Amino acid sequence: MPENASQLVAIVPMRMAWVQQAWDCLSSVIQERQYLAMLVPPKLEKSREYIQFLVENDYPYYVAWLPGENRVVGWCDVHPNALEAFAHCGILGIGVHKDFRSDGIGDLLIQSALRHCHRIRLERVELNVYRSNPNAMGLYLKHGFIVEGVKVRGRKVDGRYDDVIGMVRFNP
Repeated sequence: MPENASQLVAIVPMRMAWVQQAWDCLSSVIQERQYLAMLVPPKLEKSREYIQFLVENDYPYYVAWLPGENRVVGWCDVHPNALEAFAHCGILGIGVHKDFRSDGIGDLLIQSALRHCHRIRLERVELNVYRSNPNAMGLYLKHGFIVEGVKVRGRKVDGRYDDVIGMVRFNP
């Protein structure tokens, strides 16, 4: 990891011109097979459609952009629940490339996304985290998330079980 990586990146709203770079970052985190629900990267076109939906509808999608390398090294997005009765809820997703973790980038990303959630009046932001990822849990607790429930042995990857912890943050 570059020293002071959080000072080298810009936390900015996603741009459609960066879809490939965002997909590359997402794919690298997926390939670690421990932090995300997806175990295989989506097709690039599916990612493009997802990003376009969020961007066009003013939903939060922030990236950690490394200008000197023309590279996305992290993201945080919140997509809305499509059902009318749950339209006040959003689901948060976040990831940081392994070479840029533990330097505050996740903190900066989640701050930007949560401010955006407040601005667009999403009242409830939900996420799932795995018990095997205490660093992420600490980040979410720091930003006002609370544990809502646990699915014991809710995830199984490569023969190993992990508890899935549901967390939520309420916006006033």
